[in-house]
Amino acid sequence: MTTRRPIVLVSGVQSELPTGDTIDAALYQGQQIVAGSGLVGGGLFNTNPRVDVALTDNPSGLYFTGDNKLGFDGQGDNIQVIASGVDAVYRTVQDKGRDFVSVKDFGATGDGTTDDSSEVQAALNAHDVIFFPEGTYFLDGTVSATSSKTLILQGTLDCTGTSSSVLISGPLHVNGGGFEVDYESDPASQKLKIRNSDTTSFNQYVQYLNPLWFNGSDIGEKINKAFQCGGNKTSVHVPCGTYDLTTTISLNESVNGQRLTLKGESTMSPTFTMGANSALVGINTSNSDEAYVENVRVLETAGTRTGVGILLGGTSLTVTNCWFSNTKYGMLVNGGQGMNISNIYSEACDYGLLCGARFADYSIDGMVSGTSVLNNRFHQLYLFNCGSSNALGPAGLRVSSYSQLSVTGVSGTVAEGDTLTAAGGATVPVVSMNSDKTIIVVEIDEISGSFSFPETFTTSSGGSGTISSAQTNQTKALDFSQLSCVSCDRNGAYITNGLGLTIQGQFRNNGTNAASVSAGIYSPNFSNSTVTVVNTLFADQEVNGSPGGYGADIRGGSFSFVGCNFANQQGSNQTRGISRSSGTVGATGCIFTGISTATTGTITTVNCFGSNVVNSDPVGPVNNSLVFDEGPINAATNTVVSGQPLTDGQQEFWLCYGHNANDTLASFYLINVTNEGGTIDSLILNNGTGITFAVVDNADNTYNITAENPNANNRYAKGFLVSYAS
Repeated sequence: MTTRRPIVLVSGVQSELPTGDTIDAALYQGQQIVAGSGLVGGGLFNTNPRVDVALTDNPSGLYFTGDNKLGFDGQGDNIQVIASGVDAVYRTVQDKGRDFVSVKDFGATGDGTTDDSSEVQAALNAHDVIFFPEGTYFLDGTVSATSSKTLILQGTLDCTGTSSSVLISGPLHVNGGGFEVDYESDPASQKLKIRNSDTTSFNQYVQYLNPLWFNGSDIGEKINKAFQCGGNKTSVHVPCGTYDLTTTISLNESVNGQRLTLKGESTMSPTFTMGANSALVGINTSNSDEAYVENVRVLETAGTRTGVGILLGGTSLTVTNCWFSNTKYGMLVNGGQGMNISNIYSEACDYGLLCGARFADYSIDGMVSGTSVLNNRFHQLYLFNCGSSNALGPAGLRVSSYSQLSVTGVSGTVAEGDTLTAAGGATVPVVSMNSDKTIIVVEIDEISGSFSFPETFTTSSGGSGTISSAQTNQTKALDFSQLSCVSCDRNGAYITNGLGLTIQGQFRNNGTNAASVSAGIYSPNFSNSTVTVVNTLFADQEVNGSPGGYGADIRGGSFSFVGCNFANQQGSNQTRGISRSSGTVGATGCIFTGISTATTGTITTVNCFGSNVVNSDPVGPVNNSLVFDEGPINAATNTVVSGQPLTDGQQEFWLCYGHNANDTLASFYLINVTNEGGTIDSLILNNGTGITFAVVDNADNTYNITAENPNANNRYAKGFLVSYAS
């Protein structure tokens, strides 16, 4: 009996196979076999143990019979495989292979030049999960992956053909591959759409797009392509890393879609680096609608500051947890309303944040014309080390309004800093002009005279032309909370034209590079602002390490300071709390400590206390307030007598009394003065210091109150009315 066993095909002696369906392994072991008619036609086997020439001609298959059987039929169903592990079962190769279907199973080449559109679509029509192996799949036709189809990309889809039209509406997994697309001026023309089936908004099965999936010369181009392919509501997440930025990242709703999100993928924000002197807008949200930006950093490398970290605008924009460094403008708002900007660090910029209606610095690539700036909220902004040496305008915060003059027939030079003079005599400083010489931005706050249209003009640099019209909007209703302007070159904030501004925060150590007076807040004489500053610290302003800093230097506009603290905490360089030379200034409930001059100029002070404060009369039914004079206590009596009498009928008030050489505000009292005889009914709240009060009836319905301190070593005493009730 002949023993049969599986044949082993190796290099050896040629031998012709007999006709038949079976081979006796013993007869042909160790030989090279030339296939005969009974096996397949003309095939040569040279296995070691591979097969170099496939068996393709015999539909009935090839069988090696022996103690074990290996067989191929037309479908390959007789080959079985099994996974490792207990309870694993045998499956045919065919069944196993269908677990993972490749577009190459349907004839796609992935060579980057052959149009694979029909082959890819055939695969999608037949299966729900399709794999794209390494390679570039040129799709110059229509391909639609509906929401039930899952794409797994290890290769690249090239959608740049003239007839490319690719829609991905289902799950997408990119594992090293990506997309080749062109950037379109109209997102509706984008040839790759990773969107829902009606192509109106982002694919709901894909949480976000990674810009590194897309081709592009820099991170800006990649992000813009991702936005455009996703359309409305697209979220782009940028992995942590440092990326060169030469293309403005645009959240423009008319180009890339509405309600876009740009986000750093991890807690370590990605950094977009603009080259030195690049004069580029890093991120442009000026025409956005409900856009969202989070956890990114824009940096201009060392050199002249020329760029913009982020251009803010649009409607209902949110920007949070971002960082802008070494640019001309860290943040620039030249239009927009309903914005919420929070948790921002802006450092070493000429302007940490500039809010300016109708402002545009056309020397910067990506800049757009401004509109109005209305009803926006800024929370937890840290504007550090901003300004430009001793220059007055650059600051941590700049709030202004501008006018855009529409001009024609411009010739000669119109440069930043020029004085524009109209034929009728009006003059105004020039900020910038756009490249096609149709718009000139001017400092409307500093206009002298008025324009009439049309009207010719000249500039101090020799330019000329005709003004046809002007567009002016206001910067209005801005709320700044937990604002910090710290260590700026000259002024923490420069405010020229902002209506209805509210500021709360701190201004510290500004004036680090100043050559003349610096201030926490500076408002020039042409200011037309109305500002309320609440619960804000003004501390240690300086002039390059020397005295001469002011907490607030108000030369125009209307300012109200409520509950603010003007102090020197680290020295004595802040020499004035509030300086007013023009405009309207009021201070209510403010504290002035460690400052040689609390206020200068005509300032309405109510319920303030501290160094050199003289309170004005409060508004209300009582026309006189209680103020104790500052000065050495009489060594003999240790008393200080009130400077103004207390009017009959003022029943109750709070008194704050500081009584030691360090000017510490040590005690609070509630005093009730009656109409009958001027007696003090009660002294409450920390009356353990030994200070006593006496009331003297002046017999004209007024009273004098004397405060007495028996501790002779406490050489200073003062008291101030904080609040009262009638």
